[in-house]
Formats: sequence, C-alpha cells, structure tokens
Amino acid sequence: MGEALKEGLSRVGHSVFLVADPDAATEVLSTERIDILYVDCLLPQVMGIDYVTKIRNEMPSRARFKTVLMSGIYTDKDFISEAIKKTQAIAFLRKPFNLEEAIKFAKIDDVARREREDIG
Repeated sequence: MGEALKEGLSRVGHSVFLVADPDAATEVLSTERIDILYVDCLLPQVMGIDYVTKIRNEMPSRARFKTVLMSGIYTDKDFISEAIKKTQAIAFLRKPFNLEEAIKFAKIDDVARREREDIG
C-alpha cells in the first residue's frame, strides 16, 4: 500500500518519503518540510495516533503538517471520530482505499499552499 501511495503522489508532482517505522519518520520530519503526513493507525511500536500527537508536542516548529490517517483494522465510527479529533487529521481513509481518494488530499493542500505563497 505504501509503495502504491508513494508512486501515485510522485506522479502528481510530490516529493515523497516512505518510511517503515516511527523512528525513520521522526528523522525525516526533523530534516525535511513535510506538508502532509499519511499515517497508518497501527505502526510498529506505537499507535499512529499517539505518534502524531507526540510529534506535534515534541516538535511544534516541524509539526505544521496536515495528517491523513488510515487503517484497515480500526474502522469503527467512534474510533475514527476520536482519532481525527486527537490528531487534528484532515481525513481518515479506510483500507483498502482508492488511490485517487488518497491523492485528492494532497491536491487540496497544493491549492492551499499556493494561496498562502501568493499572500505571503
């Protein structure tokens, strides 16, 4: 799933960092400007929701990214609602999802980023 998402986002012009664990993600976040973070709710060693919350608290200057959560296991309506609230996510994708559905959030962010750059 990660490789397909990376390929899809790359094809529409995004630089994509695909990582396999939270430590690698933290390394990328500490060195790169990330606009959107796609996070699975079930990560090695930690829940994705807890990871996003931790990064937002520990790295506030680097944590301006938008979050898209995804899961094939945690799909209960109440879980999704709480997860979105806790992480300030812009979306929750239930696996399996259509690649176009995932890419649309990056396209929306592109428009918002260009508007911010025009104003600033």
